[in-house]
Amino acid sequence: MTLMSEHSSQWYRDQTNQLIQSLSKNDQQYFEDLQLYLVTKKAFSRDELAIQKSLYTMAQDLVDASKDGISASNFFGKKPKKMADEMLTQMPKISLRERLELIGIVVGISWLYLFLSGGNGRDDQAMILNPWKYLGVAFIEGICLALILWIVNFYTVSTTHRSWKRFSAGILMALVFAGGAAAWIWLEEIPSQFGIKILYPWDVGLIVLITILGALYFWVKMPSEFRLIALVTVVMGIGVILQRLAYAGVVVYTKMGRVIFAVAVVMTIVILVVWNIYIVRKKESS
Repeated sequence: MTLMSEHSSQWYRDQTNQLIQSLSKNDQQYFEDLQLYLVTKKAFSRDELAIQKSLYTMAQDLVDASKDGISASNFFGKKPKKMADEMLTQMPKISLRERLELIGIVVGISWLYLFLSGGNGRDDQAMILNPWKYLGVAFIEGICLALILWIVNFYTVSTTHRSWKRFSAGILMALVFAGGAAAWIWLEEIPSQFGIKILYPWDVGLIVLITILGALYFWVKMPSEFRLIALVTVVMGIGVILQRLAYAGVVVYTKMGRVIFAVAVVMTIVILVVWNIYIVRKKESS
C-alpha cells in the first residue's frame, strides 16, 4: 500500500473533493468554504501539502460523522474561522526561498504573457522592452492578489448570511478586476522611449527562447490538466515571431497568413476544451 506521505498535494486535493461529494449540500458548502479559507489564508507562508493532508483527514472524519447524522457545523463547530486559524498556527511554514519561488511563479507567468501578447512596444526596426511596464504589472498584480485573498478570507468561512456575503464578495472582486484592468490600460500609455530596443534578429531569438522556456515550464512543472497551456504559449510565440519577421521584411504577413494563424488559435482552443473534458472524466472515473 502507498504511504500517505508519498502522495502529492494535488492527490490529496482530488481525494478530498471526491469525498465531500457524498455530503449533503449544506455540509458540502460548509466544508468547501473551510477548504478555501485554509488554502488561501496563508497561501504564501504555510506548507500546502500539510494543509491538503489535514483537509483530507478532516473530510474523512466528516463523512464518517455524517453517517451518524452529525452535520458539519455540529462536528466542526459554529465558528469554523477560529478553528481554521488555530490549525494554521500549527502548520509548518515554508522557507523564504519557497515563498519567493511561489511569488516568482505568479509574477513570471504574467510577464511571460505580457511579453507574448504584445505588451512590449514595437516598431519596424526593433522590439522595445519597457522595464517599467513589467515592474508595474508585478506591482498591480501584487495589490490585486492581496485584495482578492483578503476578500476570500473575510467572506468565505461563515455560518450566517452566506448568500449576501457571497454576493458582496463577488461585487468586490469585480471591482478589483476592473481596477486591475484600468491600471493595465494605464501602463500601455508609458512612452516607448523608456524601453530597451532589441533589433532583428536578436528580437526573434529572444522570443524563441522565452517561448521554449515558458512552454517547457508548463509541460514539466504544472499538473497534467494545465499542460496544454504550453500549447497556448507556443501559438502566442509563433504569432509574435511572425509579426517580427513581417516587420523585418523577411516574410510578408498576408491575409492568408493571418487566416492560418487564426485557424491555429481556434484549433488550440478546441484542443484545450477537449483536453479539459478528458481530465474531468478521468477524475470522475477514478
